[in-house]
Amino acid sequence: MEEWKAYYEKIRQGEEVRQNLIALKNSLKEGRNVRGLAYLLGGDFSLFTGLLKAEDPKIRKNAALILGTMESDDLVPVLVKAYQEEETLFVRSAYLKALEGCSYEEYVPYFAERLKELDACPQEEENGKHARDEAAALSSLLAVSEVCGTHTFEGYDMQVEVILLTDRGHREVTRAKIKQEKVTMLAGGIRFFTSDLKELWKIRTFREMLFPIPRVSKVSGTPSEIGEELACKIADYLETLHKEKGAFRFRTEMKGIKDAQEKADFARQFSEACSRQSGRRLLNNPSDYEVEIRLVSGHDGQFVPLLKLSTFPDKRFDYRKEAVGTSIAPARAALIMELSAPWLKEGAQVLDPFCGVGTMLVERAKFKQAYPLYGIDIYGEAIEKGRENAKRAELPIHFINRNCLEFRHSYLFDEIISDLPLVGKTRNRDEIRRLYEGLFERIGRWLKEGGILVLYTSEETVMDACLRKYPSVKLLQKFLIQEKTKSQLYILQYEKQKGSSLG
Repeated sequence: MEEWKAYYEKIRQGEEVRQNLIALKNSLKEGRNVRGLAYLLGGDFSLFTGLLKAEDPKIRKNAALILGTMESDDLVPVLVKAYQEEETLFVRSAYLKALEGCSYEEYVPYFAERLKELDACPQEEENGKHARDEAAALSSLLAVSEVCGTHTFEGYDMQVEVILLTDRGHREVTRAKIKQEKVTMLAGGIRFFTSDLKELWKIRTFREMLFPIPRVSKVSGTPSEIGEELACKIADYLETLHKEKGAFRFRTEMKGIKDAQEKADFARQFSEACSRQSGRRLLNNPSDYEVEIRLVSGHDGQFVPLLKLSTFPDKRFDYRKEAVGTSIAPARAALIMELSAPWLKEGAQVLDPFCGVGTMLVERAKFKQAYPLYGIDIYGEAIEKGRENAKRAELPIHFINRNCLEFRHSYLFDEIISDLPLVGKTRNRDEIRRLYEGLFERIGRWLKEGGILVLYTSEETVMDACLRKYPSVKLLQKFLIQEKTKSQLYILQYEKQKGSSLG
């Protein structure tokens, strides 16, 4: 007999009910066990609904959570009634969590009123945690109901302040595309006012767009104090930027706190205070949010509060739905194209011998017209994902699932562009050295004389050794892209030499 069935039988026989309820609840974390129990019960939940009246509060709690896994709308009135009658504080949130997979719309007004009651009541320290748990569960239910619908961004033409996050060493590439004269250069980006947000989405070299909160530079204090200070300011600002005025679903992201537990505790306390103090115009819903409230810790112990909005979607890289663990970030690939601009030509024939999911090729084509585009990779899954990405980008990229060192082609290319493999779990340093040398040995078979190579890697020692060994490949320019990883962008040119080993 499967374990979950054994637990169920013992509960049915009245044997150690509390312990077996807990064991059954834990076993239902596996979906197949949930399906098995649902089939066994056949819609008769009386065993567990009867336990909602048990004297032991932990029995009531675990019975409610087990009923929640059934996600049956027939159980909604039963669970709500049990919630209303429950006097033990730590049990109340269990009934609410059990409702999450059900249709509870008719009870939304009641839940909203109950939440107001909790906010209005002073929380005694002894029971404060249980009241917060109940409020959080109510907020979660309201966040996915009609009370908190989808908001429409309409601040496109308003004057707003924004921060564009960029690669630290190349902020000026993005700065050059900004029309505004007054721009503040930050450590990891640029900050300025604009009245034309749509124009900014034409720039491909920044990673994220963040919105500072008006008239707030830094905040300090306990998580609850900061939440109480910011709550109404955030809610008011969001309402000015959006058409609808209903509650906004949000999550909190902490930056600069290294300890995971400290970070989680801070975010939880801040979020609770923010929801409560805003009059629930902000509802904490980390799994389905419209707004990310980002708190960036400084060396002075204060926090810079910023907002990231999903109601104002970034569609620049919509083509990149598929990726693998080693895929380059699209914004960085776009930056590489900008830095390589003086050496890239219109209408070039382009090859990427380590193409992955095709990001470098797509960004090359978006930067300046290029055709044909060829991508090679030994990793079959990456090639399939690359084809999907290219289809979404509406680009006719030719993908080939093969070891690039075995690749032959009937004509030569103008450019080789690639994010090169690195030392890691699948390749050691000797393998990377042989792979890079193999690439350099074949350049003459792939590239026209005078052709350009744009190669991105953090394996500086291996690259420099290859440049010494193969003099037909000349270094034109070298850019440090990321200080932390020592990643470099190499701009190279192939010049066939008499007696060269290349080709």
